[in-house]
Amino acid sequence: MGSLLSDIRYGLRALLKARGFTFVAVLTLAFGIGANTAIFSVLNGIVLTPLPYHEPDRVVRVWPPEAFTKGLLAEFERQTSSYSSLSGFSWVNLTLTGIGEPEEFWGASVSVNHFDLLGVAPAIGRTFLPEEQEPGRDRVVILSHGLWERRFGANPAIVGQAIQLGGSGVESRIVVGVMPRDYRPLIERCQAWLPMTVDPTNFSDYEGTASSLIFGRLKENVSVEMADDEIRSLAVRLKSEGEDLQWMPDERIRGANVVPALDALVGEVRSRLVILILAVGLVLLIGCTNVANLLLARGTARSREIGIRLAIGARRSRIVRQLLTESTLLGVIGGAAGICVASWTVAVFKANLPPGVPRTDLIEVDIRVLGFAFILSLLSSLIFGLLPAFRATKGDLGTALHDVARGTSMGGGRARLNAGLVVLETALAVILVIGAGLMVKSFWLLNRVDPGFDATNLVTMRVSPPSTRYADDESVRAYYTQVVERLEADPEVTSVGMLNYLPMTAGNIGLLYHVEGNPLPDGSHRPRANARIVLPGHFRAMGIPVLRGRELEITDVDDGPIVVNETMARHMSPDGDVVGQRIGGFFGDAMFTVVGVVADIHQHGLQMDPRPEMYFSFYSWTNSNMYLLIRTSGDAEQTINPLQRVIWSVDENVPISRARTMEDVIGRSVADSRFLTQLLVGLAILALVLGAIGVFGVLSYTVRQRTREIGVRMALGAQQRTVLRAALRQGIALVTGGVVFGIAVAIVATRLLSGFLFGVSTTDPTTFVFVGVFLMLVSVVASLIPAIRASRIDPMVALRLE
Repeated sequence: MGSLLSDIRYGLRALLKARGFTFVAVLTLAFGIGANTAIFSVLNGIVLTPLPYHEPDRVVRVWPPEAFTKGLLAEFERQTSSYSSLSGFSWVNLTLTGIGEPEEFWGASVSVNHFDLLGVAPAIGRTFLPEEQEPGRDRVVILSHGLWERRFGANPAIVGQAIQLGGSGVESRIVVGVMPRDYRPLIERCQAWLPMTVDPTNFSDYEGTASSLIFGRLKENVSVEMADDEIRSLAVRLKSEGEDLQWMPDERIRGANVVPALDALVGEVRSRLVILILAVGLVLLIGCTNVANLLLARGTARSREIGIRLAIGARRSRIVRQLLTESTLLGVIGGAAGICVASWTVAVFKANLPPGVPRTDLIEVDIRVLGFAFILSLLSSLIFGLLPAFRATKGDLGTALHDVARGTSMGGGRARLNAGLVVLETALAVILVIGAGLMVKSFWLLNRVDPGFDATNLVTMRVSPPSTRYADDESVRAYYTQVVERLEADPEVTSVGMLNYLPMTAGNIGLLYHVEGNPLPDGSHRPRANARIVLPGHFRAMGIPVLRGRELEITDVDDGPIVVNETMARHMSPDGDVVGQRIGGFFGDAMFTVVGVVADIHQHGLQMDPRPEMYFSFYSWTNSNMYLLIRTSGDAEQTINPLQRVIWSVDENVPISRARTMEDVIGRSVADSRFLTQLLVGLAILALVLGAIGVFGVLSYTVRQRTREIGVRMALGAQQRTVLRAALRQGIALVTGGVVFGIAVAIVATRLLSGFLFGVSTTDPTTFVFVGVFLMLVSVVASLIPAIRASRIDPMVALRLE
């Protein structure tokens, strides 16, 4: 222990003596360790922290990409044996009125056994009773702890009281429970839970509406793989034997699976975090390579000290231990600085994470993250410290002391090692910069996609008239008619549109249909199209061109006219000329006449191809919760609040939510891609800087070691430009080797980005060539100062060193 403390004291003195070296090394490690620690804190909070349920590993989601009818949920319960219980989960839009300002928020309709399945209980009150799944007995609600505190003042007497909570056709509900503060729902944003009704006699609700996500608890000794095999076999059997899954394509049947609930919750985020962890890992390796190069150069400067210690009897192992102690001190100090960098970076991350990322409140620098940073610091110390330590003590003692006395290097081996490390860090930087380049090009192409409508000066907001005040279709239509009239009378408004599901956001209604007079071939199934409810004049307000026929009109009520998009028109007829055709099959015997064909829009995101869409008039299919789309003559952002006041002038008790510009909506839809691109670009810039520092450092070191040689050459007549060209050639040669090696590795490594790219391949030649040329230019800049310094060496000064 005494010897170790002595090594530590000596190491601290040595680091304080070489302040410039210490500062650069600590700064390099701080950025590398800090970036890795920050990403780990995100991974720890979102992915590694288990769900707060009883035996959370046994809670699974069944067939995550799909939503099912209540009838199919019952079928799964009857025909599966892997689960101790299954639960349905459906989103419900709720509106709280009667206390303060009206508020709209998301709730969930869940099976009555939902909380028992999770192994959680309310903080006060109870869970749902079995009889509360019966229609008419379901007028109860369980509140989240946050909603209870925010709107009801954390009043424990709320249990047993009735509140005005609109949703699922019911207004007044009895509060039967409040969930604990630390309860986290399976799908976030839920603030209240309703019992899911089960009525097999109600075909529309039981068999006709596919809106239920299915969660289950695996039985003891049943693995996810076993449940996965069972659900896939059941899916194949249901498709072949019955009507339940006839509409589903075979590839989606083959995709039937079971995944742990945590994986279902963070699946998309996990894949992005894997990319970021690999990227910051490359940055840390580049940083460690740089520090190793610095230590090698410093080892040359300390050759006299090491030679003398060896000459007076010091064992090689003792000197290696001393040098490793100094490396460890560097790593620990760099790790401490990295924690400071990570703390700041985590705050920036949380403030800029894309909307919809789950569990962001769990992201923090906690004890597990601090432990990770400490281990990473020690590991980094070994990575950059071992090789220089062994190299510094290698070689013949007599030769070492002779070379030190002459002021020359200890041989060409160290120079070759320095050069090899530069090639390595350049290759690592190439991989990272190419990945960032691919993401930048992908994001650029994504933003050039025409959404199919004009988002300029377009304001959107969701309006939710409560059913207590607007109980029937006639009153809902009258309300929206007044709202539209008031808005159109505003001098800032040029046009008004309205629809039930906003483009670029979640939400959809899919309907199976058939075309009149066009029987399906044997063995084929009815096609599916998405349904939209729009206000007459909506396409004009959105700037969506009408290709054939006409728009919907306010008089289109009784005969059921609809408009379809171009994709659906081509599905109905190869030439797309479908005006006058009639379709049905989704509302009993009702048939609807196609009166127009409009251009496609990217309803589900810029990166997704348009799907078949049919548009119903709001006056023939009335919906309560609608999005208004208001085109203004001025700055859309500045008109949001005045437009809200115009709407509230009709009824101040109607909640208005999600008020923003359409350009902001489009920006949010690509937020994931933007965030990943920005992070990779930032890491690539850091890698470039570290790589340039590495090239600069090695060439500067080489110039110092070759001072005598350069002086002799210049004394014998070599010109400055010859020396300058030779030094530049060395730097370019090092980087060229790294670029070639890095590109070869990047061809394989960038396949990890294939799921995140749009319109660009993982081996895009333009990106690879551009990055290679760009890095060559960086190498020229990094090599220029040492090369100029070499060309200006005074021969007399160089020779006087002898």
